[in-house]
Amino acid sequence: MKKIILACLSLLSMGTLVAQYNPNCEVTIPDLFTSEMDDQGKVEEFFELRLSCEPDTLSFNLYTRAGDTVFVANEAFKWNATDLKPQIYLYSLRYQQDGKEFKKNGFITKY
Repeated sequence: MKKIILACLSLLSMGTLVAQYNPNCEVTIPDLFTSEMDDQGKVEEFFELRLSCEPDTLSFNLYTRAGDTVFVANEAFKWNATDLKPQIYLYSLRYQQDGKEFKKNGFITKY
């Protein structure tokens, strides 16, 4: 049931998975991102992690399917990911808030 709800949230949010880890913090992790042209013809590629709280600690790791680490962050971020090739990546997010640890693993597609 939980997987079905998360899949529906993903489809409804058009490329962004919003998961409620606890009542005090909403975490938004995109499940896909791509290049977009701005009005001046520049390509911008961003991958962004947003939280509605200030966690005590945070660890975000992005991996290739072969297990190579391509990005690490210890806080919420907006990352210019122009160096990433279009493919599926795996991520691991861990954070602590009010003495409790929360974890999320998933996939992100760059196309």
